Amino acid sequence: MASIDSRIDYYDVLGVAPDADPEVVRAAYRALAKKYHPDSRLEGKAEAEKKLREVNQAYEVLSSPVDREKYDRQRSARHQNSDLGDSNRVEETLHTKDESHWRIIEQRHPEIQFKYKQLLKISRPLAEAFRSRIIRERAFTKYDQISSELIDQFSSRYFGTNQTLRQFGLWCLFTDKREAARELNQIIAKLGTPQDPSQILAQLRAKHRIAAPHGNATRQGAMKPAQIPRGLKLALMTLGGIAIAVLALSGIVG
Repeated sequence: MASIDSRIDYYDVLGVAPDADPEVVRAAYRALAKKYHPDSRLEGKAEAEKKLREVNQAYEVLSSPVDREKYDRQRSARHQNSDLGDSNRVEETLHTKDESHWRIIEQRHPEIQFKYKQLLKISRPLAEAFRSRIIRERAFTKYDQISSELIDQFSSRYFGTNQTLRQFGLWCLFTDKREAARELNQIIAKLGTPQDPSQILAQLRAKHRIAAPHGNATRQGAMKPAQIPRGLKLALMTLGGIAIAVLALSGIVG
């Protein structure tokens, strides 16, 4: 059995999603092992060797069904306490070299930095995963796509498969109603995703004093865009993606 360190996000090390198939994990490992093999580099060998050790450790755990299942349980438990916690406590998690790259990106691509700050309002680990992928993949023109992918993975992991509940949970995090988001996460973890989310939403709105949809809102919570506060609308629009569609969000929270 491999040595497991739940403090390390092995999925982020390999650059794959937590639900990635074994074939995807294997392909990512092979690509990174080739990239960071010291014999293929003329400089920075010490750093490459360190990175290769991280890649090897991640693959050793994720390639074993038993070790991966154990790691996923530990990782999930840790994220329950961190991902939905206080997003204002920003800790720098990048290596020094990566940090210098990010500072250059901040200067040349302010739109990417702005999106990072918006993701930070939802979850620090989510924002850090975005930042790491931008640096690792040099995806300066694909940041919207990366943001959407990460948000979709995050919302489905913590708020289930129902789109309405996922949007509600994300809105709670974005507007700092974290106790409501945490309670929704616990409900989904214990009971699974309900077919009809209306009862859960009603209970959470009442308990945490969250206004219900206004006017002639439909069951999915559609409402007129004019009812959305302009500042919140602009901020949400920068995040993009199905998971935080502005109209859906506004309808759910009212």
